[in-house]
Amino acid sequence: MLDFTGAMKELMADIVVRCPELNHIRLDQVLVGLNRARKSDGTGQLAKICPLRFEGGRDWMLHRRYRYVMPRLMHQGQEVLYVIYFCMPKFQNLALEDKLLTVFHEMYHISPEFNGDVRRFPGRKFAHGYSRESYNAKVRRLVEAYLGSGASSAKREFLEPSFRELERRYSGVAGLKVPQPRPLLERVPSEPSTRKPQRAAASKEG
Repeated sequence: MLDFTGAMKELMADIVVRCPELNHIRLDQVLVGLNRARKSDGTGQLAKICPLRFEGGRDWMLHRRYRYVMPRLMHQGQEVLYVIYFCMPKFQNLALEDKLLTVFHEMYHISPEFNGDVRRFPGRKFAHGYSRESYNAKVRRLVEAYLGSGASSAKREFLEPSFRELERRYSGVAGLKVPQPRPLLERVPSEPSTRKPQRAAASKEG
């Protein structure tokens, strides 16, 4: 049986070594999980990254009168800062080039500070920058540089077949099932008012 999580981590380790733009990633603090997709075609979500910190690496944020706190996730004695999910079988049914683009797309989202936050671009569209096309073009250049670096095809061999072929070849596919961590919600108590209470004016009847 193929350990998809292990195979993907080996590929990512090779990518981190060969791509200077991604060598800030510490894979012992990144989990790879599998999500089961209802549809097997290439439409919809193929993969996603779940950062375990808010902006600037903080583990909490305030929004309206609530505090959102990210839970601590531990794995094999290490605190996890990111979880990358791959949606099966949709991801595995992509063309090989599209699979590599998807892997690099999610890895490039990891902040250069590796603080649990995503890579942030200026402006409102901080996740992908001013255009998703520009983000994807950057990712494509990273993939091309990686393939041109002399990387061994053995690391990405598991990506070549479709999901059904992969299951047949390895008599099954296994991987981590990681429930998506969600922020804990805490209500921020209101500060007591410093204004003095005013006496109600007496009404006059006449």
